[in-house]
Amino acid sequence: MRTVLQAIAADSTLQLQLIVTGMHLDRRHGRTVKQIQSEGWLRHEHVLVPWPSGDGSPTATAAAMGRATADIARAISNLKSDIVIVVGDRVEAFAAAAAGHVSGCVVAHVHGGDRALGQVDDSLRHAITKLSHIHFPATAASAQRIERLGEDRWRIHRVGSPGVDGIVKAAHAGFGGTPTTRVSSRGRIRVVGVPPNPAFFSGGRFGVGV
Repeated sequence: MRTVLQAIAADSTLQLQLIVTGMHLDRRHGRTVKQIQSEGWLRHEHVLVPWPSGDGSPTATAAAMGRATADIARAISNLKSDIVIVVGDRVEAFAAAAAGHVSGCVVAHVHGGDRALGQVDDSLRHAITKLSHIHFPATAASAQRIERLGEDRWRIHRVGSPGVDGIVKAAHAGFGGTPTTRVSSRGRIRVVGVPPNPAFFSGGRFGVGV
Protein backbone atom coordinates (compact mmCIF):
# COMPACT_ATOMS: atom_id res chain seq x y z
CA MET A 1 0.00 0.00 0.00
CA ARG A 2 3.03 2.30 0.04
CA THR A 3 2.28 3.72 -3.42
CA VAL A 4 -1.37 4.30 -2.47
CA LEU A 5 -0.28 6.29 0.58
CA GLN A 6 2.16 8.26 -1.58
CA ALA A 7 -0.56 9.08 -4.11
CA ILE A 8 -2.96 10.30 -1.41
CA ALA A 9 -0.25 12.34 0.33
CA ALA A 10 0.72 13.96 -2.98
CA ASP A 11 -2.85 15.05 -3.81
CA SER A 12 -3.53 18.56 -2.51
CA THR A 13 -7.28 17.85 -2.39
CA LEU A 14 -6.83 14.94 0.02
CA GLN A 15 -5.59 14.64 3.59
CA LEU A 16 -3.86 11.37 4.49
CA GLN A 17 -4.67 9.84 7.87
CA LEU A 18 -3.54 6.48 9.22
CA ILE A 19 -5.12 4.11 11.70
CA VAL A 20 -2.48 1.55 12.67
CA THR A 21 -3.47 -1.62 14.51
CA GLY A 22 -3.28 -5.41 14.51
CA MET A 23 0.01 -7.14 13.77
CA HIS A 24 1.72 -3.79 13.14
CA LEU A 25 1.72 -3.34 16.93
CA ASP A 26 2.54 -6.97 17.82
CA ARG A 27 6.13 -7.71 18.91
CA ARG A 28 5.69 -11.36 17.90
CA HIS A 29 5.20 -10.23 14.31
CA GLY A 30 8.05 -7.73 14.27
CA ARG A 31 6.11 -4.68 15.47
CA THR A 32 6.17 -3.25 11.96
CA VAL A 33 4.83 0.09 13.15
CA LYS A 34 8.54 0.87 13.53
CA GLN A 35 8.92 0.61 9.75
CA ILE A 36 5.88 2.82 9.22
CA GLN A 37 7.47 5.37 11.54
CA SER A 38 10.95 5.11 10.00
CA GLU A 39 9.51 5.83 6.55
CA GLY A 40 7.95 9.01 7.89
CA TRP A 41 4.28 8.09 7.58
CA LEU A 42 3.46 8.94 11.19
CA ARG A 43 4.13 12.59 10.46
CA HIS A 44 0.62 12.50 9.02
CA GLU A 45 -2.41 12.55 11.29
CA HIS A 46 -2.67 9.08 12.80
CA VAL A 47 -4.05 6.92 15.58
CA LEU A 48 -2.55 3.73 17.01
CA VAL A 49 -5.33 1.33 18.01
CA PRO A 50 -4.26 -1.39 20.50
CA TRP A 51 -4.93 -4.99 19.51
CA PRO A 52 -4.58 -7.30 22.54
CA SER A 53 -4.02 -10.71 21.00
CA GLY A 54 -4.41 -12.63 24.26
CA ASP A 55 -3.67 -16.33 23.87
CA GLY A 56 -4.26 -16.21 20.12
CA SER A 57 -7.35 -18.41 20.32
CA PRO A 58 -10.39 -17.77 18.09
CA THR A 59 -12.27 -16.46 21.12
CA ALA A 60 -9.48 -14.04 22.00
CA THR A 61 -9.27 -12.89 18.38
CA ALA A 62 -13.03 -12.29 18.22
CA ALA A 63 -12.91 -10.30 21.47
CA ALA A 64 -9.98 -8.23 20.24
CA MET A 65 -11.83 -7.54 16.99
CA GLY A 66 -14.85 -6.28 18.90
CA ARG A 67 -12.77 -3.91 21.02
CA ALA A 68 -10.84 -2.70 17.98
CA THR A 69 -14.07 -1.99 16.09
CA ALA A 70 -15.17 0.34 18.88
CA ASP A 71 -11.72 1.98 19.10
CA ILE A 72 -11.50 2.45 15.32
CA ALA A 73 -14.98 4.03 15.29
CA ARG A 74 -13.79 6.54 17.90
CA ALA A 75 -10.61 7.18 15.90
CA ILE A 76 -12.63 7.82 12.72
CA SER A 77 -14.82 10.26 14.65
CA ASN A 78 -11.84 12.09 16.15
CA LEU A 79 -10.06 12.28 12.79
CA LYS A 80 -13.28 13.37 11.05
CA SER A 81 -12.49 10.98 8.20
CA ASP A 82 -14.67 10.98 5.08
CA ILE A 83 -13.32 7.86 3.38
CA VAL A 84 -11.88 4.72 4.95
CA ILE A 85 -9.62 2.48 2.85
CA VAL A 86 -9.20 -1.11 4.00
CA VAL A 87 -7.04 -3.81 2.45
CA GLY A 88 -7.60 -7.52 2.11
CA ASP A 89 -9.34 -9.91 4.42
CA ARG A 90 -7.90 -9.95 7.93
CA VAL A 91 -9.90 -9.36 11.10
CA GLU A 92 -8.34 -5.89 11.44
CA ALA A 93 -9.68 -4.97 7.99
CA PHE A 94 -13.13 -6.30 8.92
CA ALA A 95 -13.11 -4.22 12.13
CA ALA A 96 -12.17 -1.09 10.17
CA ALA A 97 -14.78 -1.72 7.45
CA ALA A 98 -17.54 -2.30 10.01
CA ALA A 99 -16.57 0.79 12.01
CA GLY A 100 -16.33 2.94 8.89
CA HIS A 101 -19.59 1.73 7.38
CA VAL A 102 -21.68 2.17 10.53
CA SER A 103 -20.01 5.54 11.19
CA GLY A 104 -21.33 6.82 7.87
CA CYS A 105 -18.03 6.94 5.98
CA VAL A 106 -17.44 5.82 2.43
CA VAL A 107 -15.55 2.51 2.65
CA ALA A 108 -13.13 1.61 -0.15
CA HIS A 109 -11.85 -1.97 -0.31
CA VAL A 110 -8.59 -3.01 -1.96
CA HIS A 111 -8.14 -6.68 -2.96
CA GLY A 112 -11.77 -7.67 -2.68
CA GLY A 113 -13.01 -10.70 -4.60
CA ASP A 114 -9.87 -12.77 -4.05
CA ARG A 115 -10.10 -16.32 -2.71
CA ALA A 116 -8.54 -18.14 0.25
CA LEU A 117 -10.43 -21.42 0.22
CA GLY A 118 -10.98 -23.01 3.60
CA GLN A 119 -9.81 -19.94 5.53
CA VAL A 120 -11.87 -17.62 7.73
CA ASP A 121 -10.27 -14.81 5.71
CA ASP A 122 -12.39 -15.85 2.72
CA SER A 123 -15.64 -15.13 4.57
CA LEU A 124 -14.27 -11.92 6.08
CA ARG A 125 -13.21 -10.64 2.66
CA HIS A 126 -16.67 -11.12 1.19
CA ALA A 127 -18.23 -9.54 4.29
CA ILE A 128 -15.94 -6.52 3.83
CA THR A 129 -17.10 -6.33 0.20
CA LYS A 130 -20.71 -5.98 1.36
CA LEU A 131 -19.69 -3.26 3.86
CA SER A 132 -17.82 -1.32 1.15
CA HIS A 133 -19.01 1.31 -1.30
CA ILE A 134 -16.06 1.33 -3.72
CA HIS A 135 -14.10 -1.73 -4.79
CA PHE A 136 -10.53 -1.96 -6.11
CA PRO A 137 -9.99 -5.62 -7.07
CA ALA A 138 -6.64 -6.79 -8.42
CA THR A 139 -7.85 -9.06 -11.24
CA ALA A 140 -10.73 -9.46 -13.67
CA ALA A 141 -11.75 -12.69 -11.93
CA SER A 142 -11.93 -10.89 -8.58
CA ALA A 143 -13.95 -8.08 -10.14
CA GLN A 144 -16.43 -10.60 -11.55
CA ARG A 145 -16.73 -12.27 -8.14
CA ILE A 146 -17.57 -8.92 -6.54
CA GLU A 147 -20.23 -8.27 -9.17
CA ARG A 148 -21.73 -11.71 -8.53
CA LEU A 149 -22.02 -10.71 -4.86
CA GLY A 150 -24.49 -8.07 -6.03
CA GLU A 151 -22.30 -4.98 -6.17
CA ASP A 152 -23.02 -2.37 -8.87
CA ARG A 153 -20.61 -2.55 -11.78
CA TRP A 154 -19.87 1.20 -11.65
CA ARG A 155 -18.52 0.80 -8.12
CA ILE A 156 -15.91 -1.79 -9.22
CA HIS A 157 -12.57 -0.57 -10.54
CA ARG A 158 -9.95 -3.17 -11.45
CA VAL A 159 -6.63 -1.51 -10.64
CA GLY A 160 -4.24 -4.41 -10.06
CA SER A 161 -2.32 -5.12 -6.87
CA PRO A 162 -0.57 -2.20 -5.15
CA GLY A 163 2.10 -4.68 -4.05
CA VAL A 164 3.20 -5.10 -7.67
CA ASP A 165 4.34 -1.46 -7.67
CA GLY A 166 7.15 -2.44 -5.32
CA ILE A 167 8.23 -5.26 -7.63
CA VAL A 168 8.27 -2.91 -10.61
CA LYS A 169 10.25 -0.30 -8.67
CA ALA A 170 12.79 -2.90 -7.54
CA ALA A 171 13.05 -4.25 -11.08
CA HIS A 172 13.61 -0.76 -12.43
CA ALA A 173 16.33 -0.11 -9.85
CA GLY A 174 18.00 -3.47 -10.44
CA PHE A 175 17.91 -3.70 -14.22
CA GLY A 176 17.34 -0.22 -15.57
CA GLY A 177 14.74 0.63 -18.18
CA THR A 178 11.08 1.22 -17.45
CA PRO A 179 9.32 -2.08 -16.78
CA THR A 180 5.54 -2.29 -16.80
CA THR A 181 3.15 -4.88 -15.44
CA ARG A 182 0.38 -6.91 -17.02
CA VAL A 183 -2.23 -8.84 -15.07
CA SER A 184 -4.10 -11.59 -16.89
CA SER A 185 -7.76 -12.42 -16.29
CA ARG A 186 -6.58 -15.35 -14.19
CA GLY A 187 -4.61 -13.08 -11.91
CA ARG A 188 -1.13 -14.01 -13.11
CA ILE A 189 1.28 -11.10 -12.81
CA ARG A 190 3.92 -10.51 -15.44
CA VAL A 191 6.64 -7.90 -15.15
CA VAL A 192 7.44 -6.75 -18.67
CA GLY A 193 10.85 -5.46 -19.69
CA VAL A 194 12.83 -7.21 -16.95
CA PRO A 195 15.48 -9.79 -17.90
CA PRO A 196 14.77 -13.19 -16.32
CA ASN A 197 16.88 -13.56 -13.21
CA PRO A 198 15.80 -15.98 -10.47
CA ALA A 199 17.96 -14.13 -7.94
CA PHE A 200 15.77 -11.05 -8.33
CA PHE A 201 12.75 -12.94 -6.99
CA SER A 202 14.54 -14.71 -4.16
CA GLY A 203 14.23 -11.89 -1.60
CA GLY A 204 11.40 -11.26 -0.43
CA ARG A 205 -8.92 13.22 5.30
CA PHE A 206 -8.54 10.03 3.93
CA GLY A 207 -8.29 7.41 6.59
CA VAL A 208 -6.25 4.37 5.68
CA GLY A 209 -6.38 1.35 8.01
CA VAL A 210 -2.99 -0.37 7.98
